[in-house]
Amino acid sequence: MTNSFLNFKNPQEAGPSAVMLAALVILTGSLGYMLLVKKPTTEGIAMGKERSRKELLEQIERTQLSGQQTRAQLSARLWQGDPDTIAAAVLAQLTQEATARKLKLSAFRPQRTQTLPELSELPFSVQISGPYPAVHAFAATLDRPSSKLALRSLQLASSDAASNAVTATLGLSAYAPSQPPTVKNTPAKQEGAARG
Repeated sequence: MTNSFLNFKNPQEAGPSAVMLAALVILTGSLGYMLLVKKPTTEGIAMGKERSRKELLEQIERTQLSGQQTRAQLSARLWQGDPDTIAAAVLAQLTQEATARKLKLSAFRPQRTQTLPELSELPFSVQISGPYPAVHAFAATLDRPSSKLALRSLQLASSDAASNAVTATLGLSAYAPSQPPTVKNTPAKQEGAARG
């Protein structure tokens, strides 16, 4: 019997021989990797970090610019002022539109203001009546991109089966920039300020 390092002919030595062969292949591959692949330098690592940092800063700048452009576009559609002033301006606009179309504005009801992040929604319920084509044209003017009012809902009811007269209940919203909360000086805060 000959003694060889790897012996696949003897069934008892085939398993250990396979393990030895696998270990030799792994060692040879590791040696080749160590000799052929360049080690990363601290300069290369620093350049990679700097490149990543620059890409991140560029992405942040693009996002901020996009946000500014969006805010500029939205600011044209926002109302300015307190809720009472805005409600009066909305009522004046709706009255003017209704009068121009010979419609009857029978109800204008401001609803509870909804505070959203950076915006306040001022919902209104409006009831108008008149011929269907005029009511349709009235609603279409509110839904234009240049309008500062958002048409949320529209319900139509026929006033008279013999004519084209309808009554429409519209759900409208006006949007305004949120006012930052004001902090009032309470006696407890004044005492704390005097002690501090």
